[in-house]
Amino acid sequence: MPPIAFTADEFAGLAAGHGSAAALGKLAAGQLVRRRLLLWGVVREARAAALPVRDAVDLLLRVQARSAGTVADMLAHPQVDAWAADFPRTRALGYLHALAAAAAIRAGVPFTIDVPAAAGAVTLPGLGALAGAGDPVRLAFDGERLTADGSPAPLRARRSIDLGDVGGPVVAIEDVDQYRAQYRLPVAEPGAGHDRFAALWRAAWPLLATDHPAHARAVRLLVRSFVPLAAPAGGAEHSASSGRAVGAIALALPRTAESMALLVLHETQHLKLSSLLHLVDLDQRSQALYHAPWRADPRPFRGLLQGTYAHLGVTDFWRGRSAVQFAYWHGQTSRAAATLDGARELTAAGARFVAGMRATLDGWAGEPVPEAARRVAGVCIQVSGARWRLAHRAVGSDGLNRLTDAWAAGSAVPPGAAGTERAGAGADARILAALRNDRPALPAGDRALLAGDARRAAESYAATINSGTGGDDDWAGLAVALGAPDRPELPRDLHAALAATGPAPDPRDVVRWCAGGR
Repeated sequence: MPPIAFTADEFAGLAAGHGSAAALGKLAAGQLVRRRLLLWGVVREARAAALPVRDAVDLLLRVQARSAGTVADMLAHPQVDAWAADFPRTRALGYLHALAAAAAIRAGVPFTIDVPAAAGAVTLPGLGALAGAGDPVRLAFDGERLTADGSPAPLRARRSIDLGDVGGPVVAIEDVDQYRAQYRLPVAEPGAGHDRFAALWRAAWPLLATDHPAHARAVRLLVRSFVPLAAPAGGAEHSASSGRAVGAIALALPRTAESMALLVLHETQHLKLSSLLHLVDLDQRSQALYHAPWRADPRPFRGLLQGTYAHLGVTDFWRGRSAVQFAYWHGQTSRAAATLDGARELTAAGARFVAGMRATLDGWAGEPVPEAARRVAGVCIQVSGARWRLAHRAVGSDGLNRLTDAWAAGSAVPPGAAGTERAGAGADARILAALRNDRPALPAGDRALLAGDARRAAESYAATINSGTGGDDDWAGLAVALGAPDRPELPRDLHAALAATGPAPDPRDVVRWCAGGR
C-alpha cells in the first residue's frame, strides 16, 4: 500500500489537539501497517531460527483468504505490539499460534493446531484465555465448537462494554491477555471490578460525547480495550498507556464517571501521539531531562512532548467545567509548551506540531475565569514550581558555607547563590487536593494561602517547620506566601545548617533574607 501521509490540514488538526476523522483513520491504518510488518518480522526471524511456524502461518493465510477483515481486526489487538517487539528476546511462538487460532475462530475457519502454553495458560487474543491447559495444548475447531486436547475448551471469555445502544463504542475489558502488563503499574486480577468498570464507562461516555465530541471521536476510532490496574494505595487515580500497546488504556477503577472520562481522554491523547510518532519523526533523541509540571521526576524530551499533548486535552476537558482546574492546567501546559518550542530536539515537523499546540493554548488565554479561581490556580502553579525545585535542587557544601558566613556577618546573599541539581521526587498531592477544593484535607497553612491570607499562611508554615515536622511542602508554601518562590532551596538548606549549629532562626526571616530583604 502507499505510504501513509497527512495533508497539511490533517496534521494541523492533530497538532491543535483533536484531529479529523480522516487523520484519525490514518493513525489507525498506520498501526495496522506497523503490526503487519512486526508480524512478518516475527515469522522471518522464526524461520531463520528453524522454529516451527508453518502451522500458524498456514492457518493465518487460510483466514486471510476467507476474511481479510478478521485478520486486520486481530492485528488491531493492542498486545500484538508487545509480543512482537519482545519476540527476538523471548522467542514466544505460542502467541503466534494462539493469534492464528483466535482469528480462525472469529472467521469460522475449522482447524487443528498445537499451541504452546505460557505459565499453564493459553491466551486467545481478543477472545479470552484457557487455564490449566497442557503444554502444548491441541486446539481443534469444527466451525462451531472449540476443544482443547479433545475436551470442551474451558475458555475464560474476555468481556466487553458495548455502548452501541447510546451511540458509543465497544471497548473490551482486557484482563486475561498474557501481554497486558505493559505499564510500570501492577495489573488487576482477572475479573476484578467488571461490573463497576462497565457502569462507570457507561456513565462517562455521555460526558465525552456531549461535551467533547472531537475527543469522543478519537476514543471511538483508537481505543480497543481497558486494562484494569490494581487499586493503588491511598485510593489515588492511576492511568497509563504505552507505545507498545497502542489501543489499550490501563486504569485503576476510578471514583466517578467524570474521573473516568478525564482519564480516558488523557490517555487517548497519548495514544494519538504514539500513533503519530510511529509515522512522523517529530523529535530527535537526546540525553537531556526536563521539568514536566505534572510529574515528580525529570522527563526526557519525548516524555515532555507526550505529557504536554496529553495535558492539552486535560485543559480542554476542564474548559467550562471547572475554572480553577482550567486555569491551573492551562498555565502549566502553556509553560511546558514554551519549553518545547525551539528545543534542539524538534524536527521541522515537530516544530510545526508544537506551534499548533501553542496556538490552541494561546486561543484559550482569553477564556473567562473568575478572579478568585485565577488566584487559586496561580498560587498552585507557584507552589508546584517551588516544590519541584525543593525536590530536585540542593545547596552544595561550598555554597552553604558562603551562605552561613554571609548570614552571620549580616551581609547580602552571595551573588549567584542557588541549588544544584540532585535526584529527588516531588509530590503534588496537596496541590491536587486544592484544585479539587478539598480544603479539609489540607493543613492550615495551605488553606490560608488559598484564601489569600499570606500572613496567616506564613505563620502556620513557620510554626510547622519550627516544630520539626515540616517538609518541602511547607517550605514551598512559605516561599510563595512571602513572595519568594524562585529559589526555595536556599532558605531550606540554610535554615537546616543554622539549626544544626545553634538556635534555629525564624524560617520567615531566612526566606526574606535569601530573597534579598533581611
